[in-house]
Amino acid sequence: MSIQTLFAAPIITSISPYFGPSSGGTVVSITGSGFTGATDVSFGNIPAIFIVNSDTSITATSPAHSPEVISVIITAPSGTSAATPNSYFVYQGTWQLFVGNRTNNSVSIIDTSTNSVVTTLPVGNTPTCVQITPDGTQAYVASVTNNTVSVINRATNTVTATIPLPGALRPVGLAITPDGTKVYVTNINSGNVSVISTATNTVITTIPIGVPVQGLAITPDGSKVYVSDSGGSTTSVISTATNTVIATIPVGISPICAITEDGTKVYVANDIDGTVSVIDIATDTVIATIPVGASPEAMAITPNGNKVYVANKDSNSVSVIDTITESVIATIGVGNSPSGVAIKPDGTRAYVVNIPSVTVIDTSTDTFVAGIPLPGIPQMISLTPDGAFAYVANFSGFVNVIDTATNTLLTTITTASGTQSENMMADPAPLARFTYIANLAGSPTTFDASQSISPVGTIVNYFGILVMDPR
Repeated sequence: MSIQTLFAAPIITSISPYFGPSSGGTVVSITGSGFTGATDVSFGNIPAIFIVNSDTSITATSPAHSPEVISVIITAPSGTSAATPNSYFVYQGTWQLFVGNRTNNSVSIIDTSTNSVVTTLPVGNTPTCVQITPDGTQAYVASVTNNTVSVINRATNTVTATIPLPGALRPVGLAITPDGTKVYVTNINSGNVSVISTATNTVITTIPIGVPVQGLAITPDGSKVYVSDSGGSTTSVISTATNTVIATIPVGISPICAITEDGTKVYVANDIDGTVSVIDIATDTVIATIPVGASPEAMAITPNGNKVYVANKDSNSVSVIDTITESVIATIGVGNSPSGVAIKPDGTRAYVVNIPSVTVIDTSTDTFVAGIPLPGIPQMISLTPDGAFAYVANFSGFVNVIDTATNTLLTTITTASGTQSENMMADPAPLARFTYIANLAGSPTTFDASQSISPVGTIVNYFGILVMDPR
């Protein structure tokens, strides 16, 4: 009787960590079954050094590989493991940071492996936000004073199109649908939303809202766009299927919004009222109104969706909302005029941008961890997908790089005057973890896909932050 009839073939149930640099050297813990007597562990057909700890555990070191998503395969006397989502490993490419320079009318592209500027591209006047298509091929930049959107080809890092926005005045917000087919642009002075086809890079329709609009956020399934009224007290809901307004929801004054990862709720920070409204996406009705601090201008949702961190600009504090009870469970003092919040990908830390510092918060205890002094006028913050570094856009014309292990300023990268918006992009390896922020300055909408791994060709391939400030 052969061994194959006695034992089942190896099965991989999890890999941790599931990503690492293309240079290799990542120590990976593989769990599953049928590992006894394993003779080979390969990462994308490249053999790895490994140790069989038990029938259910193997420790392997990733070999060097080109940036892409591969399957880890285990060969044992009983057979060979199958390629499944549980066996995927992501070889990361170079991460690029796109920063919009508001007063220089340009976008700088930074290589985060060297922390140096690769190129600076002229775009339209007063770039207010940067967004990248899910497939990573194009970047879109809204320019507030000449009513255009510039398109950057990421393969060549050149501007390939400048899209006029007919009937639009002062485009200040921009978001791309999850399938990458359409770009929605909020125009504050004309009170409407322009819709761009990414296939033709032309405006296909303009949706009247009737009030000044700024922030916007798209549901994870791409079916709805939530648009905030900048000076009034409503949030408009657009159907992406018909490109029409299907609901207008009363909220507080000067709202900004953030959508939960599971797509069930919208959190709306009402700047003037000092409250946060909670909208049920299924019914498009307000189910709770939560008092917070003065002038809530930034929000971030933890990866597990349990908490919302709200930066209160005029009370120099952060309110922590429990998403189960829809109530404030902690209020944390931070620095002056907090304008941005970001959550570490593992959910353990919140980073709050103040003037002139970054406050670090322990999310398990909701207590102060550290204050990191920064030069200039810090605006927004984004973190690398492994959480090792934070990049802070600084209006004084540079980007501050923070080492999150030591909570210290590592270096400062000179860009151009008015650096204010950021979007970090993997090049070219996709990752099944991303954060997307698409609202007013300091008003994040955060989606996290850290619990899933997707093969090459899926749309979950970037980690980025989009910010804008029309003032």
